[in-house]
This record gives sequence, C-alpha cells and structure tokens, in this order.
Amino acid sequence: MSWKSRLRPASWRGVAFEVEGTSGTFGRRTARHEYPQRDTPAVEDLGRATRELRLSAFVIGDDYMSRRDELILAAEKAGPGILVHPYLGRMRVVCETFSLGEVLLEGRVARLEFTFVEAGELSFPTGRKLSLGLLEGAADAVKKAAKADFVAAFSLDEGLFLAGKALADVNGKLDEIGAALAAPGAVIDDLAGVVKKLDSLKDDAATLLDTPAAFADSFQDLLGALEQLAGYDQLLGDGSTGDDPVPNQTTPGEIQEEDNRTALQRLHWRSCLAGAALAIANVTFDSYDDAVEARDKLAERTATEAEVESVAGSVAAYETLADLRTGISEDVTARAADLARLRTVSVYEGAALPLAYELYQDRDRAGEIVARNKVPNGAFLFGELRVLSA
Repeated sequence: MSWKSRLRPASWRGVAFEVEGTSGTFGRRTARHEYPQRDTPAVEDLGRATRELRLSAFVIGDDYMSRRDELILAAEKAGPGILVHPYLGRMRVVCETFSLGEVLLEGRVARLEFTFVEAGELSFPTGRKLSLGLLEGAADAVKKAAKADFVAAFSLDEGLFLAGKALADVNGKLDEIGAALAAPGAVIDDLAGVVKKLDSLKDDAATLLDTPAAFADSFQDLLGALEQLAGYDQLLGDGSTGDDPVPNQTTPGEIQEEDNRTALQRLHWRSCLAGAALAIANVTFDSYDDAVEARDKLAERTATEAEVESVAGSVAAYETLADLRTGISEDVTARAADLARLRTVSVYEGAALPLAYELYQDRDRAGEIVARNKVPNGAFLFGELRVLSA
C-alpha cells in the first residue's frame, strides 16, 4: 500500500476541502531554571504541550463559493469540532484562526489557511481542590494502615511486665509531643484544648493500652491536633525513624516487648507524616525555594518510612506511604510554580530600607529582608543576603 493511498479526504465539521500542505507543533511544556555558577540549566517538565496544527488548503470548482461560505460558518461556530486530517486522521479540535484569499485571475478557487488546536474537556480551576483531595485521602489511608498494623503487632499477653514497659514508652512519646507544642513556630489555635487532650491521654494510657485500637485512635487524635508544620518537624526530628532495635531479645516476653516498642514507633512516625502532609498543604510559602525545600524534606522522610515498611514486608503500609509522598510532591510543586525565586545579593555596607527600595521600589519590604536573613539590625547589612526575586 503506497503512502498516497493511506491519505484521508480532508474535512472540517463535515465540509470537504483540498490540502496543499500541513505542519504542526508538538512537544512538552517545560520551565527552565538557570542558576549562578552552573553551566547547564535544570529543566522542569510540566506535561505535554498543546498540539497545534496548520493546514494550507483550497476549495475549487463551480461550487467553491458555497463550500467557502460553509467553511467560514464552521470556523466561526463555537466549541470543538471534528477535523479529518489527511495525514493524522480524525481529531477533535478547535479552529483558532481561519483565513482565505481569492484572486480574480485564478477563478473558481479560494485559498485557505487553518490553525487548529486539540480540544480537551473544559475544566474550571479545580486543580488545587483535586490535589488537596488526593493528599487528604492519602494521609487518611496512611493513618488507617498505621492503626491496623499497631493493633496487629501490639500485645500485653506475654507477661504483666509488658504493661509497665509499654506505658513507659508511651509516656516518652507523650513528653515528645508536649515539647513539640512548645517548639518555636508551633502555633496551636486551641492550645488549651490540645494540652487537655495530652494530659487526658497520659491519665488514661494504662487503661487504653488494654485495647490497642482505642489507644491508637486517641494517640492519632492528639497528633492531629498539632496542625502546624513546625510541630511535626519537631516530632520527626532529623529524619531518623528512631527504630534502633534493642539487642539480645530472646524470650517470648522480650520479643513482644520489642514488637510493642516498634509498633508504637511506627504508629507515631506514620501518624506524624500524615499530619505533616495535611499541615504542609495549608502552608502559604513566600518563595519557590522555601516550598521546594519543605516539600523535599517531608517527601524524603516519607520515603525513609516507606523503605522501613518495605523491609518489614508491610505491602499495604508501603503503598499508602508511596501515595502520600506522591501527593505531597504534586500538591506543593503545583502551588510553587508561580512563586518568586530566591536570589543572592552581596551587600558590603548598607541598610534594609534603601536595599528594599533598590530591589522592589518598596521600602515597606525592608522587614522581609531582615527577617529572612535573621539580621540583628536592619540599619547595618553586610555580606551575602537571600532575597526574593520579585
């Protein structure tokens, strides 16, 4: 079969025409980031670019005027329509531009130029709601899996001493949460209510541990009350899961003690990760760099926990954590795309007010420069400072 025999008769909204030539634009949408002292840029992929098609065509014959008029009406009709492209086949497109020319000496012919773009479904700006919904669903799945694994692993049946050991471990975790409440930046809307929950859980822990599911519910409810990312940062620490095994655990009771300790740690870490994911979704970032730094930090912590679960053989836990990591990355990346970048400026003798005016023509932003760089005195600036690009 020759290539010519494979060509299709061209038409737009059912009106036929002849094609002289075609061209198109295809590819990916990208954001190019260039940095000082780096020879190559970083290219961020933003998805497939819109396909744009251009056709040089004509209608000819005694009836050319009627087909010309039909094509004008078809081009001006609202909404997408069906284009039969001679090379690419049937496509759902929108006609962006349509031009025609007629020359008296040629007679019985109108020359046409089309520009089409592919047509997707009309969607209003709900991307943020969609990504937030997916992130909330992933966080909820992580919490549910964490609770299920805790209930399956935790037990006090191997001896009375286990209750005392478990209670000591729980009190240690509750003390960590208490410290997180007092951490810089851990602003809690209802601090008194959260402290009351913390004290209540301390009082009831010994009883609740007899019913692991009830304890897990109360523990996760307390962690969910932190709300602010700074509090979860305090609890998650430097990224270590804190899962160092105790050596020489040989008896059934000792093995169960270790299992209980590990189960509590996993419940704690995974619940904190879920809470941190919901907290980061509500953070308003000042710059692209701040957003990316927070995103990568939390995504890395989530990946670390997922690796722990993959080694432990908990497939469900691994999958929920992997989904959570994806949700964090997609949500923060989408919100960061339009934020200003940070850049470095060198100041050898200066003050915040004139620098703010020089950079932004706005002296009121002097405080922003001072706060970002933790400068003791805005009247005396020296060295390299990080400032927003806009």
